[in-house]
Amino acid sequence: MVKVKCPSCEYRWIVRPDFDWKACVKCDVPLPSNAMATCVLTSDGEHEKKRMQQRFMRLDRSGDGTLDFDEMSSLLRKGNPHFSDIELWSLYKEIDKNLDGRITFDEFYDYLNCPHKGSNRSGKCTKNAGAPHEWKFGKCVWCGLAEGDQDVPRRRDSITTKNACSDGGKCQFKFSKCTKCGRSEIAVS
Repeated sequence: MVKVKCPSCEYRWIVRPDFDWKACVKCDVPLPSNAMATCVLTSDGEHEKKRMQQRFMRLDRSGDGTLDFDEMSSLLRKGNPHFSDIELWSLYKEIDKNLDGRITFDEFYDYLNCPHKGSNRSGKCTKNAGAPHEWKFGKCVWCGLAEGDQDVPRRRDSITTKNACSDGGKCQFKFSKCTKCGRSEIAVS
């Protein structure tokens, strides 16, 4: 993630990988020819963490220093009103590392800024000009791929010993379903 500051209007924004570096996105004033060096903001980790902590405290309506499920779900539903309760609970459980039913700032910060177990961070995003996926709340902001999923579902090899039918013998597949036992030929691992 690259943050840029316009030298004319001092507007700050995060650039996409396909940004052309010609003009400011707000005031449309041409950027200097060395904009990649002079307009890029260096990340001050401690300052960013303090700003995020202030935002976290504003989200904490109860004032106890943690987010409960209702506080977190109201935040996420502002960004995506189509989040289902199941998706929200799954995300809440993933963020709550110590499983106490509350999300502390450290859990919140670690979730947003650290790689997650089983993440697919090395994959290329098809909707972002082949650049790496950009993860936010467990999904790529460009293509919507869930973090940890593979880009393409894997197909089980049909010539394995797992083709043994529960009715005895080998499965006989027609339209990807066994005609004897009903088991699906396609298995996503």
